[in-house]
Amino acid sequence: MEFSVSMRAGGRQTPFDAGMSGNERIVTPVRRRPGAEVDAREIRTKLGMSQPAFANAFGLKLATLRDWEQGRNKPEGATRVLLMTIAHRPDIVREAVAAYG
Repeated sequence: MEFSVSMRAGGRQTPFDAGMSGNERIVTPVRRRPGAEVDAREIRTKLGMSQPAFANAFGLKLATLRDWEQGRNKPEGATRVLLMTIAHRPDIVREAVAAYG
């Protein structure tokens, strides 16, 4: 059987256009959207917490928190969302950590 590949729907291929049976998945890479930087130190100090207390309260590794604060690493993806949530609703995150640990 021969397949021809056609581009449809804004340049996207359907599984059938690519000769797939429909059971395979087409994986589209996700590009990181530029956004506001998240400053873990600022969030922590606004909450009046030490590094160990902050890490423990929100289920973070102390070494990771220190790396963020000292600029050796940057929080990305879900971790950025977690830190933004801590900044705006720390009570919700504390409740989730307490419930699910």
